[in-house]
Amino acid sequence: IPEKKIVEFIEKSLGEKIEEDHSDFYNDINKLLSDKNFENAKEVLEEFIAKNPNEYKSVALYIDCMGYLNLYDEIKTLSESLNKEALLNSFIKASLQKIEIKKKNIDGPSLEHLIDKYNKDPNKIENIIKLADKYFAKNMLDEAFELLLDNFKKK
Repeated sequence: IPEKKIVEFIEKSLGEKIEEDHSDFYNDINKLLSDKNFENAKEVLEEFIAKNPNEYKSVALYIDCMGYLNLYDEIKTLSESLNKEALLNSFIKASLQKIEIKKKNIDGPSLEHLIDKYNKDPNKIENIIKLADKYFAKNMLDEAFELLLDNFKKK
């Protein structure tokens, strides 16, 4: 008996679709992202989403990729096309919130200015948060977390 027929029988018996395991796919995408191969990750995610439109984790990663590539107009267009269920999904909500932080911090004081300000008054919470946000906006995640964790220990 072909595997497809067995799966169809089980799904019919259960009354619901069996979810596929996409963990290998997500591991591959995370590897591309950690290697800063955002363009390739974006292309692979586009193909995957075309076949799995309700796999919201992949949509969130796609939004993240576009954020790394500063494709904010495309992100806006995509978010406007998403249905209510997708917009309420925790993965997608988190990705859209990250994009808002990045967009907000692209403009404004330069990184160098914020570092100087922080160095002059490293105990001022406002300086810590603004510098961490700027690091985050520039995809300097290690620096952002290191700054926050170091200062969390002090408080």
